[in-house]
Amino acid sequence: MIVKNTAFSLFYPQLTGLRREIYDIEESLKDYFNLFTVLAIPDNAPPEIPRCQSFSKNGHTELNISLINSLINTRYDDNFNRDWDKCYKYFKETTERINEIIKEKIKNDILFYGLTTQIIYDEYPSSIDLIREKFLKSRIAKKPYEINLRLAFELDEYFINFTFLNERSYNVASITTPGITSLAGAKEVGNYLTLILDINNKNGFNTRNGYKSSQKDFKFIFSKTNEIVVEKMPVILETGEVKL
Repeated sequence: MIVKNTAFSLFYPQLTGLRREIYDIEESLKDYFNLFTVLAIPDNAPPEIPRCQSFSKNGHTELNISLINSLINTRYDDNFNRDWDKCYKYFKETTERINEIIKEKIKNDILFYGLTTQIIYDEYPSSIDLIREKFLKSRIAKKPYEINLRLAFELDEYFINFTFLNERSYNVASITTPGITSLAGAKEVGNYLTLILDINNKNGFNTRNGYKSSQKDFKFIFSKTNEIVVEKMPVILETGEVKL
């Protein structure tokens, strides 16, 4: 199992005066992140475009802050990516700190959160057969080249989304023309099952007037992600039965 990346998003009402707050945010995160880069974005640009950006001291985590959301994205190297507990602990601690700072700046006015986790199960070399046998249970005359299966569930105010797909890796990829990559002559060295797990509380935001997120939602999203990866996924991969 390889933990490829985790990404956490905070969504909030459109901010005003963000540029004036950047120094305070930068100062509060100085133990985790390098100096912020203020991006040359016109004031009338769409609010979802990041206005500032920074990277963690170790270079693995990127933080982008826009007028309506903040995105924390971490990619794990070989020292971490086969140890889910280490990845989870690092990302949760970093995200908790950023969440507290952003909440303070916007007066706890979080609309909803989202956590996406991408994991490669390289212990399953025949990913297409696994997805067909465990989840589709249908007769397909010709073996598909790719499979992408998405399951979305409601759980109170939360959406829990599973995406299962096959991911191929090659030992060589030649660039024949700038921007165009050819696999001619490349050798396929893996075709692994990939899980993209997305848990968010946008269902509450979508269905309840005046809905706001709380620390309870933050904790639930992280704990449910950990529960699914540690406890549920081994059963899902063995039986094909998805239980929340």
